Amino acid sequence: MLTVLSLLDNRLRPKGSRDPLAIESIWSSVGRKAVGNLTTVTSRMSHFMVALLACRYAHTGTKSRPLEDVQQRYARAEQLSAYLRLHDSVKAGPLGSQLAIANLKRDSMELGIHKKAQILSNQLSYGLWGLYSSALQAAGLIKGSERRLTDRGVALTDLMLQVFGDSRWQRFEDLAGRNNVTRAQLSLLAPDFAALLNDKSVRKHIVLALLNYQGAGALQVALFKAVNVWLLLPGDKSSVRDFIQWALTEQSVDPQLQDVLKQILLLQPVLVFANTLVAWLQSQKGRSRSDLIDDLSTRLTAPFLPLGLSRPGLPHLSFLQSLVEAANGGDAASVIEQIVIQNSVVMGQRGGAAWLHWEADKLRVRVPVDRAWLPEDLCGHCGKTWDYSFFLHSFLTIAKAGQ
Repeated sequence: MLTVLSLLDNRLRPKGSRDPLAIESIWSSVGRKAVGNLTTVTSRMSHFMVALLACRYAHTGTKSRPLEDVQQRYARAEQLSAYLRLHDSVKAGPLGSQLAIANLKRDSMELGIHKKAQILSNQLSYGLWGLYSSALQAAGLIKGSERRLTDRGVALTDLMLQVFGDSRWQRFEDLAGRNNVTRAQLSLLAPDFAALLNDKSVRKHIVLALLNYQGAGALQVALFKAVNVWLLLPGDKSSVRDFIQWALTEQSVDPQLQDVLKQILLLQPVLVFANTLVAWLQSQKGRSRSDLIDDLSTRLTAPFLPLGLSRPGLPHLSFLQSLVEAANGGDAASVIEQIVIQNSVVMGQRGGAAWLHWEADKLRVRVPVDRAWLPEDLCGHCGKTWDYSFFLHSFLTIAKAGQ
């Protein structure tokens, strides 16, 4: 039996990073001030809808089931939903699309927890059960390790089933309870399932339940109001940076929310700088300290990074302040040393050896990076790159789905 319920998203980190400087703890601490439930991967409205239906199916028919049975039924509902969505060519594909698409080439597809049926390497950990449950639980839509719907969750799925129709839901339950489903069986239900996932009224109710729920923090409520105003304005609405810059000049936006958004704008280039530097150093095994300093010195053009990182309680604040001071002062030697020291501190806290250290004035690298580069225009790179979402990308994407 496998039970997975964690408020920490195990795919929280930027792609390709194992966080040697603890950057995740920095940006997530700031992001959580405004976004209390979403993570970097909970950005698909259709995934939330399927997760709610899977919770409904997992507990249908009895007040109490063994957790293993609940997980089995949940996985079956998720797998069936994936095949229904792909059969009808829904653009935003389900988790596990690659295997599901391959399976759809067969005459029938197996359902269940056993290895042959799973559409992910671990259906519970990497599927909706593992990745979307924390956001639903924080919003008060499910509860407990068995993912049981709350009264609010039941009301929301009732609305979904009113749109879907009782006969179609019964058909869904019948197919989910089978050991396998055929393409012919899917074809009878797929168009109606796609229509449910795209229903604007249902989506609006789910957006409210996810983003403006009872118990959401004051800053999240303020963020929801601001985002809804911004989404009504003309132009592309996919850029987190564009939203923040608009919000900082809009008088109707809560001043405390503006303070958090301003901190995000200040942090972003500093974190990009730190991550760029550590990745570059991980690719410089055996090089001398003086050569590394020479390479970096020409790229530190003042003013380089924004000032103002003085928020009390910000993780690793002294490191960030020292890094900014060294970069803005053109002190390449100190910049490199701050990165090496921070990595040593972070790895020591984790009980491991530092990835970077000096040996006879040569850089030694325990965890190398094969492909890393030091941009010629390092200032421009850090100013334009947006590597860390602060959970705002997911928030904007979900809010937009309800428009």
